[in-house]
Amino acid sequence: MRLHLLLISLFLCLSSHMETKAACQLSKWISEDASGKAQVTCTDGTLDIVSPDGLSLWYKERLTGNYEISYRAKVIMEHGASDRLSDLNCFWGASDPQHPDDFFARSDWRKGIFQNYNTLNLFYVGYGGNDNKTTRFRRYHGEYYGTDDAKVKPLLKEYTDQAHLLKPNHWYDIRIRVENDVTTYTIDGEELFRQTISSGEGDGYFALRLWQNHVSLADFRVSPLKEEPQAVTDERLLSFEEPQVPAFISGTASRLSISDEHFRAGSHSLCWDYEPEAVLSIRKDLKFEKKDPTGKDTYLSAFIVWVYNEQAQDKQIEFQFLKDGKKCASFPFRHQLHRLARGVGVLRTQHARHSRGRDE
Repeated sequence: MRLHLLLISLFLCLSSHMETKAACQLSKWISEDASGKAQVTCTDGTLDIVSPDGLSLWYKERLTGNYEISYRAKVIMEHGASDRLSDLNCFWGASDPQHPDDFFARSDWRKGIFQNYNTLNLFYVGYGGNDNKTTRFRRYHGEYYGTDDAKVKPLLKEYTDQAHLLKPNHWYDIRIRVENDVTTYTIDGEELFRQTISSGEGDGYFALRLWQNHVSLADFRVSPLKEEPQAVTDERLLSFEEPQVPAFISGTASRLSISDEHFRAGSHSLCWDYEPEAVLSIRKDLKFEKKDPTGKDTYLSAFIVWVYNEQAQDKQIEFQFLKDGKKCASFPFRHQLHRLARGVGVLRTQHARHSRGRDE
């Protein structure tokens, strides 16, 4: 069984991913096809795309904030009618300044015709373009449509060496990131392009852009990226931002590790894999206030813990507070109802017999 301790205030958690996989879900794509004869089929989780002319295959969901687009792709060269080693291209961060609330309003007009995309704001990489002679990075400014191309879509960077051009039947691993006002394009582990942007300029749509070729697409994913972690500095808060489990935390019949799958403050949590009757021990002064010797009990010491549970379980955890090996207070915590729960214990005196707890 597994729990993730997010934050203890001292924090607890259990795990999941927030990514979208869409390579072979044809309903998640919109095709703008200049030929009207493009073929997009799915076999064994891989899209097979034959484009006799210009084709823009748009992922239907608008992407915002910090995110990563990743996929594998290859240009097929097997002597087919559309097999051509050129143009493994893509758009991202695309928006239509004339239709800011309906990106696909002019989809039928664009129709895969390359010059019509000059009306959009977007980032473009043409990998192996111009019959596999160039790899280029451009930024489009749709508001300048109808003027000189150098103003509409200025060239930001270019490669012409063989190492940065297409290889036949090679699976490329491509990653596009928008994170903290920077966008990057990486292929086979090498970052080729980087551009500083203003907040929100990476928001928009992604498309695979092809022209007169035959391409396979697999393992397409969109993953949100974490925001900058929130600093936790109070000595009475335990978060888990160091790579090692804190020395004052140990367990019996347990395996402890630091996880980045769930978190409440910062960007990590303590992952607790445990067997029945396991014990997790935190040997640390929790800084609870002592009872006022005058008898005026105006301060309530509290213990708060956040727990993420991957699977509902009809079980109970008991939190115990010890002094010199003696249990001074405790409260039960049940986690069968919710994946994310907060437990609160109120310690009324230094030597409380029992404290109350609840799930939320």
